[in-house]
Amino acid sequence: MFVTVVETGKLRLVQIIQFIARHLSPQNWSLVYSNIDNLIIAIRGGASLDEAVLATAADQGAVENYLAEKPFHLVPHPGGQAQPGLAKLEWLCNLPRWQFITPMIQNYALVTDHEEKDVHKSSGWSSLSNRQAFDTAYKMMFGQAPVVIPQERRVHKLASMATAPMNIVVKPRRV
Repeated sequence: MFVTVVETGKLRLVQIIQFIARHLSPQNWSLVYSNIDNLIIAIRGGASLDEAVLATAADQGAVENYLAEKPFHLVPHPGGQAQPGLAKLEWLCNLPRWQFITPMIQNYALVTDHEEKDVHKSSGWSSLSNRQAFDTAYKMMFGQAPVVIPQERRVHKLASMATAPMNIVVKPRRV
């Protein structure tokens, strides 16, 4: 589940994470990626946050509390109108087999058995497929040799639109 927070940033994102933590037990969700105004969580117990809360709530009172708080944290439904300070669902992956990796800020990749469900964000790298983004991130985190990412870059940004091939070389992380 990938959501972004419109306009209000870090404080609001923390409040939304706390809202999720109040209504799902730690074994039913994991924060897998977060940046200033967005987050990705993995959920157990349902195909959406609503389903997971309804399936794992201790009693009807817990469900009622969730439903009462929800309008202050989440856009009412997927595809709903974004409002400042509310988390809006951007994408949802409900597949049984998936792999996710995030080697650094503004870089993540989700790959599945269904390529049309795959997504990635690779800030600073263009023209990578989802699988290439995942494999590159994996090599960065666990590989031994530097990773070479071929890119097409502008030569003189102020003077022209001309481009030339360039290799970005990223050394693997040392643990």
